[in-house]
Amino acid sequence: MAKFFKKDEIQTEFETYHKSITNKMKSYQYCDKSEQGFCPQKVKIDNSDFILTDKTKKCDSTLCQMFHLHLHENIAKKLLTNIPIYKSVAEKHFCLTCIHRA
Repeated sequence: MAKFFKKDEIQTEFETYHKSITNKMKSYQYCDKSEQGFCPQKVKIDNSDFILTDKTKKCDSTLCQMFHLHLHENIAKKLLTNIPIYKSVAEKHFCLTCIHRA
């Protein structure tokens, strides 16, 4: 997908994504992996259960994968360690924003 987007388009999408995830984290009072605030512990999507995890994993959505490829290494690492990640039984991982898009 990254081949079809220009860098400035990816940057614009990232800014929208970052604003969205920041707002969701504030609304759930999520601080970090050890202090998850009021984030839902379980989300059900299409008969699949996703459980909030305290592990540091990358989101499996295509959009987030593009962000991780195009962001500076330090920014991507900081973002990865600070966002809520949900894990399915099938070992799929999605961030708070992407899990709500599904």
